[in-house]
Amino acid sequence: MKNHEYIEKWLSGTLSKQELEEFKQTPDYAEITRLESALLQFRAPKYDPESALEAFRAEHSGKAKVVQVSWFRTALRVAAVLAVAAIGYFLIFAQGEKTFSTGMAETTEVTLPDNSVVTLNASSEISFAKDNWHDRRSVKLNGEAFFKVAKGQQFLVETTGGTVTVLGTQFNVIARESYFEVICYEGRVAVGTKLGNQDLSPGQLIRVAMDEFYTEDNISATQPEWLSGQSGFISAPFEQVVREFERQYNVTINTSNVDTDKLYTGSFTHKNMTTALQSITIPFGMTYEIINDQQIILSGALD
Repeated sequence: MKNHEYIEKWLSGTLSKQELEEFKQTPDYAEITRLESALLQFRAPKYDPESALEAFRAEHSGKAKVVQVSWFRTALRVAAVLAVAAIGYFLIFAQGEKTFSTGMAETTEVTLPDNSVVTLNASSEISFAKDNWHDRRSVKLNGEAFFKVAKGQQFLVETTGGTVTVLGTQFNVIARESYFEVICYEGRVAVGTKLGNQDLSPGQLIRVAMDEFYTEDNISATQPEWLSGQSGFISAPFEQVVREFERQYNVTINTSNVDTDKLYTGSFTHKNMTTALQSITIPFGMTYEIINDQQIILSGALD
């Protein structure tokens, strides 16, 4: 579901519990709840027009001049002030944030205000505050992206799995559900996670998956394989391989008959599904069945 669909259902009060939890993981949730909180502060004070009129009559009972008070006109003025305040808040806090996303089997390149370049992999989203970018270079990521950061002040990549801090470098970040991974290709990055912190140099990887902290050295690649049309993995849980396959080919894979906790090292192409399936199944002696080009069933033990 796209973020605008979450927002529409949130405003109408029709979000299910599962959809609400998914919405909470998106960058838009924090902004829209902050907007709601701010608008609540703009409520007009309670007013009793009858009591006010009696007080007015008592104060001016001895005077001949009659004053007519238009409570409707006053209410309109209050409403106008509240509307202006709400619009002003929205323009300051909501319009300043830019969001870019990709769908299934889609990638896109985003150039940030400092000419840093971010390439988003399939089913990914990135957002940042454009108006104060030069004061704080910070992006929020949900999914996978490759970063080429222009030299300058500190640059942050914030995800639910951890935070990456750099100055000027090239690196790849995956932040999906309970899976977090960073590979440094150039320069140096500092990674902070709930299980520990570590500085990465070129050719080093850090991963947090299934509540385990994993590192890898001596990676010879100079950029992630998905930039050239294939997904590569280094000792990755097979579950993550399957989920990435689904994103690249827009299919559903049934893994109920296989062990998805085993580790996979290899790659699959984004250009031919049959070849890709063979790449991820043959190493484990698995078989597969394609149903209506939309569903795939895997079978066989991962020994």
